[in-house]
Amino acid sequence: LRWHRRIGLSMVVAVLVLVFTGILLNHSPGLKLSEKTFHSPWLLKWYGIEAPETTGFQIEGKWLIHPGGNTVFFDQQPISNCPAPLQGVASYQSMLLALCQDTLLILTTEGELVESFSVLQGLPSDLTQLQANERGILLSASTNSYLLDIKSLQTTPTEPVETGWSKPATIPTSLVDELTSQIELPVTARQGQSRSI
Repeated sequence: LRWHRRIGLSMVVAVLVLVFTGILLNHSPGLKLSEKTFHSPWLLKWYGIEAPETTGFQIEGKWLIHPGGNTVFFDQQPISNCPAPLQGVASYQSMLLALCQDTLLILTTEGELVESFSVLQGLPSDLTQLQANERGILLSASTNSYLLDIKSLQTTPTEPVETGWSKPATIPTSLVDELTSQIELPVTARQGQSRSI
């Protein structure tokens, strides 16, 4: 009888947990549960989930940082949607340029968005590198290089360029900690090796 009572009480607790969590899941749109993220290290490890690699480029004393997801940051301020990864950053004629997976952002030196130029608007696809030099703004895919006219946002093929491409840098730990404390970073399921900075 004592064990029957103990097992019964345990099952009541389990059923109540299932009922409560079921109600929460039924009302998840209203509670915005799909927008919530969690960062408990042991829980993330338990489910095989890891925060995406944070990529950063330092330019003119400022940082352009992409913590994964769809937002790029100017130091600690969110700028615009820009699908990960952040491929390159350059300075050109008092403007800053940031190349994400399929989008090129044109910014002021203070990090304000001037223009967003995507593959849907004519940006070549599969771009992986960015630089600016005396020739202008250069973009590179795996086998092709392009010259971008900043006024018309037209690209023209050009001879391949081997050097001068912007490279990510190691972000100061204090800046990463500050950024992490201010925003909810997305998490992704672990798939193979993560990309190193």
